[in-house]
Amino acid sequence: MNEIRLLAFELENGSRRGIFQVLKALMLGLEAEAANPPAPDQPLRLSLMPPVPGRPFLDPLRDPLVVGTGPTAVSKPPKPLVRRVKAVLLPLDRLVPLPLSRGLLALALALPSGCWRWLARLLARRPSLAYWALGNSVLASLPVVASAGRRPGRWTVALSPSLYVPPAGERLATVIHDLIPLDYPRHHGEEPDEWQRRLDHCLDCSDLLLAVSEGTADRLRRYRPRCSPRVRVVRPSVSEQGVPRPQDPPLGPTDPLRLCCIGSLEPRKNLHGLLEGLALVRRGVIELDVAGAEADEASGYADQIRARAAEIGRQQGHRLRFHGRVSAETKQALLADAHGLVYVPLMEGGALPILEAQLQGLPTLVSDLAVFRELVAADRAYFCPPDDPLEMAAAVEQLWDDLLQAAPRRPDAEALAPYASPRRYARAVLAALARG
Repeated sequence: MNEIRLLAFELENGSRRGIFQVLKALMLGLEAEAANPPAPDQPLRLSLMPPVPGRPFLDPLRDPLVVGTGPTAVSKPPKPLVRRVKAVLLPLDRLVPLPLSRGLLALALALPSGCWRWLARLLARRPSLAYWALGNSVLASLPVVASAGRRPGRWTVALSPSLYVPPAGERLATVIHDLIPLDYPRHHGEEPDEWQRRLDHCLDCSDLLLAVSEGTADRLRRYRPRCSPRVRVVRPSVSEQGVPRPQDPPLGPTDPLRLCCIGSLEPRKNLHGLLEGLALVRRGVIELDVAGAEADEASGYADQIRARAAEIGRQQGHRLRFHGRVSAETKQALLADAHGLVYVPLMEGGALPILEAQLQGLPTLVSDLAVFRELVAADRAYFCPPDDPLEMAAAVEQLWDDLLQAAPRRPDAEALAPYASPRRYARAVLAALARG
């Protein structure tokens, strides 16, 4: 029996739409594999588990932004005793320096063999107990020691770095989308220290590290060379796909240019740079629809973006609309109504918004980043430097000219076919797990 467990998303992590979509694609692909396994004598069993016992989590097959859906509740809440233990030990962990914490771990290893065997059996039966009670802390590495030397058994796949501790008899694979906070901590929505803590924990606990691109894999090998033997590259699939569009009629000379941008309102997505580029286009009206949440409401960045968009609208007549977080259906409708996708982040680890648009046959204008040239149909995209508004404006005008002549650069459906198949993605993940 091949058993795969997927680590779900906590409710508060629902804004991470791209990783959530990859989880959905993997689950859809694994369900298809379980229903029709290549080898009938080796059935596949799939389950979804909460990352933290007692907390609600997001079901990837139930869009949280669709009316009538919501988080899945966990049936067994944490016990009051566990909460009391956590309240005592969490401040302790913050006060105890890391070398002393490892000294305590070494002291635990020096326990008599009978005590150690009893502790190992307890943690093997209840691996989440230490994880939850010890506040996701350095001290929670005890279960890792308890499961040292574990034999290959069932796999748990985490779609992002987590503080999950695999119990005895279980192997952990973690998907690494990007390492942006290592180089650009100011441009990441999460606290750098917390992200670094989760990353280092998952690198220590994971049997496999599944990078979504060669660029991410190379960055990971340079950051932690001793992890190199465990790194594999598995390109994900897009689970939220619209209907491929037919050939559009030529754009009329007086028609507005309708563009769509998918990305959260945070500095690294470069909405400010995009607006400055659009402000330099003075040949007609541009209608821009932006779909994405405010990643950091306290920073005031979103308010600055909206104020600048209103100013451009008054001065040049461009119409810019911000829709916030939207459901998958609304997102696909925005793409279907657009003449092209414009996505110009300063840095990125994947290319899901671009792939979503290209799978619909939509022309794409994107940042000239190595990861985009690796993952998307590069010869069919419009590239521009994300930090040069003049070049960005020139690329928009080139796209506009090509649309007027009914000859825009459209992606090749055959080259993109692997990204449209969740089952292909699931098989690639299963192959990586089988190789170990």
